[in-house]
Amino acid sequence: MKVGPYELSELFLDRFRLDGGAMFGAVPKTLWSRLIPADEENRIRLACRSIVLKSPERLALVDLGCGDKFDEKKRKIYEIEPQLAPRLEQRALPI
Repeated sequence: MKVGPYELSELFLDRFRLDGGAMFGAVPKTLWSRLIPADEENRIRLACRSIVLKSPERLALVDLGCGDKFDEKKRKIYEIEPQLAPRLEQRALPI
């Protein structure tokens, strides 16, 4: 996809879970759970997707995903899955 002088591409980095009620607000669970099922703790599965912007002069990465700074307790609460994509420094970006 192209926006102005930038070519956009996507990197899929992590998966994690957040409370479904918090994510959908006033929408009843009976409606949103038809499309996105919740687990036993009412969490829904989400993905971290980062955007790579490339122009002749610049290369920029927007949002780096969950990262590796969470302690074990928070990794369990948010059910952060190990990075599905290789670490960015080991991944060839579309230059």
